[in-house]
Amino acid sequence: MPNKTIYVTEDDLPIFERAQELAGNNLSATIAQALKRFIRAEEAKRAGFQEVAVKIGENGTYVQKRFMGKELARTQIADPHEETLTEYIVYETAKHRYALYTKTRHHSLSVLIKSKVEEKLAEKFNFNFNLNDGIGFWTVPDSYRLEVFETKEDLRAHIPEVLYETLNQNIFGDGDDFLDI
Repeated sequence: MPNKTIYVTEDDLPIFERAQELAGNNLSATIAQALKRFIRAEEAKRAGFQEVAVKIGENGTYVQKRFMGKELARTQIADPHEETLTEYIVYETAKHRYALYTKTRHHSLSVLIKSKVEEKLAEKFNFNFNLNDGIGFWTVPDSYRLEVFETKEDLRAHIPEVLYETLNQNIFGDGDDFLDI
């Protein structure tokens, strides 16, 4: 088995010792795993990808997820009947898939007006009104979703037609977006 010698500065020695403890005396495998992760991240960055962090969840429970991607296009669609605004963001991932991040917001003008009316009534009748205690007004929490698709055809059914057409003309097609100005 080939050997590689790694010289460690005295300042970094505690890091290697702790890694040795955690690795259960298999520090070589741990270093190789870290280097593989480093290589994937650096190659993705050189290909124009960056780390994307998104919030996912609904009904007030959210988690943060991260991936390597590059934004291709985005749009917003308002639905006045549902009183929502949905933002669609399409990313290409480092593994050449399509990630669709949707953010649906339920804050409409009528909800904001209603909350202000309730706040003023609470003040008038000396009611302890606190927006954070859940007693005031009720709204549907925002919704954040991340879906991954293998192909642009799979993606198409999940995004507005105007966004697909933008992607098709500017990203998927042979259109050159370089402006020689």
